[in-house]
Amino acid sequence: MKFKRAFSLVAVMVALQATPALASEQVPFDATFHGTFHITFGGCPNGDNLLQFAGPGIVRHAGLSSIVGSSCLRPEPANPFCSNIVSDAVTVTAANGDTFDFNNQAEDCLSFTPEGIFIHGAGTYQILPGTGRFDQASGSGSVHTTAHVLEITGTGASGTFDPLVFSGTISD
Repeated sequence: MKFKRAFSLVAVMVALQATPALASEQVPFDATFHGTFHITFGGCPNGDNLLQFAGPGIVRHAGLSSIVGSSCLRPEPANPFCSNIVSDAVTVTAANGDTFDFNNQAEDCLSFTPEGIFIHGAGTYQILPGTGRFDQASGSGSVHTTAHVLEITGTGASGTFDPLVFSGTISD
């Protein structure tokens, strides 16, 4: 009988230790958003350009969702038509209210075409913990976007982005 209880106790301990491994398993992740953006020239505390964006989308493992972000963009000295994200705060909210955050490292470059002015961005992301089922989320992958600049003033620019795409992995 003692052997049976000891074996049961060991089995329970092994099962409990295995649970965190299952919770951190990385699975495929993709998300696509579209929406609006606004850039304020010199709008960040250090004088970099402030990019703010928001819009709806769909996220594998979260369904219909929305994204809200704020990033500081630093123009590249060697190429004034490109900027790097030097800091950002990006949150995705699922339809049920659960959230997770992104940390992005990307480059955005202006493109002048007969169809208009566009911003093409590409880089990488890390998923950061959020709330609800994403309170211990992690993951990483690539991010890219195409944005259409619809208005430029002396203080900033605004327009639409479609799509903003994240592809990689997530654990929740």
